[in-house]
Amino acid sequence: MKNKDRPGTGEGAEGRPEGQRPPVLTVGISIAVVVLGVVLFVAGFLTHSLLDDDDDLGSIEEDLAALTEQVGEIQGILGGAVGDGASPTPAPVVAASADDDPVIGPEDAPVTIIEFSDYQ
Repeated sequence: MKNKDRPGTGEGAEGRPEGQRPPVLTVGISIAVVVLGVVLFVAGFLTHSLLDDDDDLGSIEEDLAALTEQVGEIQGILGGAVGDGASPTPAPVVAASADDDPVIGPEDAPVTIIEFSDYQ
């Protein structure tokens, strides 16, 4: 008695285990996957080459030169308005008293900040 004649052996009508594809179908799927991969690779390569064309940069360089010239003119105009580059006059020292007001930090700190506010 052969295996295909015995019930429950798990073989199909063609003598293959159940769920196994015929070899021709498996090879056909493998070839289709490889061909699809090659087609996608070539399509990506062509798309990249179309999008990565070296444009004529002459017009962009001319625009950049014109903008550089305009920036130089603006800096020349603003050069006289800004001043001679000397440091600004220091703020005047104001004597203020923090007699019995709450204080945070050491009493001999180099900077004292006094806040005047209205809590209405």
